[in-house]
Amino acid sequence: MSQRSRPRRTARCTCTSHGCIQQQCLYENGQPRPGLIITTWQCHLHMLADQRILNVEAHACNDPQDNEHPHPVVEPPLIETSSPDHSRPNHPNDDPEDPPYDCSPYHIFNLQRANPPLLHISLIAVLLHVFEHCSSPTCSSFLKANLDLVKIILTQGLVQSQPHRMLTHAENTSLHALPLDICTIMKSLHLDPVLNYLVCCSECYAMYPINSNIPLNCVHLTVAHADDGPDPTDEIDDNHPVITNQICGTLLFSAAQNKMVPLRHYATQHLFEWLARFFAQPNIENELERCAFLSSTPYEPNSEVNDIQQSRLWKSFLGPDGVQFTSKASNLTFGMFIDAINPYVSIRYAHQNIFLAGIAPGPKEPSLEQINRILTPIVEQLKTLWCSGLRLSRTFQHINGQHIFCALLPFFADLPAARRSLGFAAPTATRMCSYCLLQRNEISNLDQNTWPPRTLPGHCYWATQSKNSQSLNARNKILCEHGVQYSVFLKLPYWDIVQYHVVDPMHNLLLGLLKWHVNQFWRMDNTLDEMDPQGISTQELMDLLGDAASGSNGATSNIALPSPTHSGQPFLDLDFNTTNDSNDGTFRTTISNYGWDCPWAAPSRGKIILDSQLLLYVNKMLPRIHVPTTIKRAPPILGKASHGRLKADELRHLFTIQLPLTLPVYWASGDPIKRSLFQNFAHLVSLVNIAMKRSITNNLISQYRTHINAYLSSSLFLFPDTPLAPNHHMAVHLADCLEKWGPSRAWWSFSMERLMGSLVKASTNNQIGSLEIPLMKSFARKGNLHALLDSQVLPEASKPFLSTLKGLSTPFASAEHSSRASKSHSLDSRLLKALIERLNILFPQEPLTWISTDKWCKKCPQEATRFLPVTSTIIGYNNYSINEATYSSCHQNPSNSIVALKGNAPCHVGIISQIFKHVCHLQDKSICSDMWLVITPLVSLPNSIANPFAHLNTYCLGLSLRVSDDKQQYVIHVDEVLAHCAWLKYKPHEVSNHLPFETYAVVLLNN
Repeated sequence: MSQRSRPRRTARCTCTSHGCIQQQCLYENGQPRPGLIITTWQCHLHMLADQRILNVEAHACNDPQDNEHPHPVVEPPLIETSSPDHSRPNHPNDDPEDPPYDCSPYHIFNLQRANPPLLHISLIAVLLHVFEHCSSPTCSSFLKANLDLVKIILTQGLVQSQPHRMLTHAENTSLHALPLDICTIMKSLHLDPVLNYLVCCSECYAMYPINSNIPLNCVHLTVAHADDGPDPTDEIDDNHPVITNQICGTLLFSAAQNKMVPLRHYATQHLFEWLARFFAQPNIENELERCAFLSSTPYEPNSEVNDIQQSRLWKSFLGPDGVQFTSKASNLTFGMFIDAINPYVSIRYAHQNIFLAGIAPGPKEPSLEQINRILTPIVEQLKTLWCSGLRLSRTFQHINGQHIFCALLPFFADLPAARRSLGFAAPTATRMCSYCLLQRNEISNLDQNTWPPRTLPGHCYWATQSKNSQSLNARNKILCEHGVQYSVFLKLPYWDIVQYHVVDPMHNLLLGLLKWHVNQFWRMDNTLDEMDPQGISTQELMDLLGDAASGSNGATSNIALPSPTHSGQPFLDLDFNTTNDSNDGTFRTTISNYGWDCPWAAPSRGKIILDSQLLLYVNKMLPRIHVPTTIKRAPPILGKASHGRLKADELRHLFTIQLPLTLPVYWASGDPIKRSLFQNFAHLVSLVNIAMKRSITNNLISQYRTHINAYLSSSLFLFPDTPLAPNHHMAVHLADCLEKWGPSRAWWSFSMERLMGSLVKASTNNQIGSLEIPLMKSFARKGNLHALLDSQVLPEASKPFLSTLKGLSTPFASAEHSSRASKSHSLDSRLLKALIERLNILFPQEPLTWISTDKWCKKCPQEATRFLPVTSTIIGYNNYSINEATYSSCHQNPSNSIVALKGNAPCHVGIISQIFKHVCHLQDKSICSDMWLVITPLVSLPNSIANPFAHLNTYCLGLSLRVSDDKQQYVIHVDEVLAHCAWLKYKPHEVSNHLPFETYAVVLLNN
């Protein structure tokens, strides 16, 4: 008989860290009580987790003045147990004698002894659940099916002639150990984040720690009828004592199955726990060291800046000790989304390196006062991490622990979210700008030197006055006159709320300026859409840019228009022999040698620029435009409301690729109005291209300022009936952000928007009132699962198969791959000679020289030692991919076949006619295998030939008209490729009567 096991001691746990408080159990008298019956040891661990979390969160979840709110309480277990004294919570230490923050759970966890096949099945199921959003029942069925598959393989074997056998006892035991519930597997893999649960008022967003003392109705004192700002036309009387404080009174609980259930929960991820897990990653400290080294070099004003670590503000940011904060690897810097940006760009946006602090409760958009309550917990933790830091008991590289500090630097969001979160007035307010005090009715003032700048002392003063004001009218007066409200970010002693928020280029330029240009300046015609005579709604645009129509442009007669590079051709000398009014849809241009420069001429008032004729032409040309497969094409049909609104990427590609390839031909009729419209358009595209570059210099920033001023001044002249919007004003300040923070890719919201978009795909199980919690868990699980696959805790037998698992979690693999075209064959003598020339230039083996194998064989043995033979044998390929770029031969995929080359290459732009791999032996007898491209050059047209693509070097369009030189071919190493090109082939005479041959309009995509 088996020995009876001793009964385990149990206790009722009501912790919030593991969600036990949300469960129900029967008490000794049979009455239901909140909590979960678990072992006393588990209860003890849960209480320790609560103590770590609640010590930081309890004093931060409500306003300091709300003394009526209950304090968090952790109910003791039913059975008292003896345990060490843990009365002192685990938190950052002012006293070095205090115990460090316990990180042992993230270092003790190990799967080395796990069963590799069953672990592999479990990981696949978790990946499908987390990344592909498969439901729990589907994952359970998957686990059962794979369990059956393992049994079939064990009993039947993989060889048909193998005899059937029975499972052994050990095999049966192992198979029964595989959980069939996906939640059990995720729990065993420690994928769930540590969350602190709070009861949230659905009306005012007041937060209550979960305990038995929570009132049925919200007792928070709130401001009556508070909004984001007054109507600028209303008269404000601060002597009128409007009552602003009243008890919210919103119901917090509802009755469900004889128990009271909170109507809404709010969960915050604990930053200290996240940091403990973050520093447990194997390679993260090496990346931080690399980043700190890059940050510690002195700032060079005239050098090229490739990332935020090289920017001026990053290198001048000082810590509490007066030393550069970002030069230490133990100092972590966050951006508000919230994203740890110390790691290099290649790992910065990985799920496991992003801290999701919380998701604002929906469904309505919170006010500033409500946002302050939501952000207070994370701000308090950031404040602690700045002042006293956090002493971790252990990191991956520091067994004895490490003391770390954290700071918040850039804040990036769209315009309304930034204003609402930071306490600045809305874009429709009198003080429309968060950097200067220019009034909205002066928006046409383009002289930045006359704009009174905001200062941090002035902002803090008026924000404090607004916070302490007892009158709603007084607050509104401050908001109207100074554009300021109180924000919880002002609690951070080091954070400059004026200088440390940025203008997000995605929302400002793409969804702002480009969308305004096509819908408001050009007035896109919707006559192509027969089913929707009302046209395209601009509600989204107006919400984004504000009610700019109420502003004033001022007199346009005093506008200083940009001066053309050339004097321009006199109006009477322009050639009007041909027009664009052809019935067959073809266009014959008569552009002169002067290019596009001419005296400015405005179209008639109210004229539709993007009219039906232009739309038809652009739509006709779109199918002929080739863009690389890695770039999303703009919609094939423009002007149809049924096609939907253009997204940021679609707008960018429309303005920087499709329209530059087509508009020069359409507008090159010699009409000064069309020339003026194209110059205005070219300035817009130029500033967008510069702002989106991967690296930035002071010269490029100066060019950006030139283009934005030229674009705005010419827009005021060309479109006097359409006012500028606040986004146009903010685009001028974007130049200051580029100067302070470096290239915009380090702080734009593109990457974060894509990651946040994955949240909405997560399974929520229809948990109304708690929708944000499963979304947070889903996001955190993705990061923790990425970290698990990259960790060293998995069995050695599983590691050869991890690449397949990582492919499920990473849609874009960074490894090289290619598709083979044919068997080995030989290069012809001309290409072999070109290959040898590039080998001697790119891979010199001094004092030896590369020569063909035929010549080498003819050398005498003594002379042959001075040379290295190059065989003509190659392996041909159709495609070659590395990272996200795919290069193809022109016969395989023309869209991927035209590339721009780096400066040391023998040509600038060319067509890939062949891709091959070549193997050769180096001087040290080692084998070198490289990928090579055979390039047919595309050469520029001579300046003597007039064409509408000439004389555009004053703009940053990356646009040129080229012709193929079929008589010449070069062999180029794949590392000499600079970027892909988008292109459009024009037929003979299609661009100009002076061009009776095929031409290629090419846009360089090196942004």
